Amino acid sequence: MVAPVVVMADMASMTAHFADQPPPSERGARYAWIETGALTQNIHLQATGLGLGVVLVGGFDDARVQATLPECALQPTALLCVGRYKGDA
Repeated sequence: MVAPVVVMADMASMTAHFADQPPPSERGARYAWIETGALTQNIHLQATGLGLGVVLVGGFDDARVQATLPECALQPTALLCVGRYKGDA
């Protein structure tokens, strides 16, 4: 069994909040990507501690992921697949 985890960020809000910091219109997005990395690392560590496998997927179709969550205004930043290793009982 595999459980998907979708990591998302409010890029518009982050960009607006940090708009006065250089480089213009980029600082907030940088922070969102840093937080995405920290969050996915923690999921990797916890999954490993529980004896589960985890795969980070960064190459996905943003629009298709967003379409699965039509009422969500957030931008997908990462996907994770968490589950048991093949052959585990």
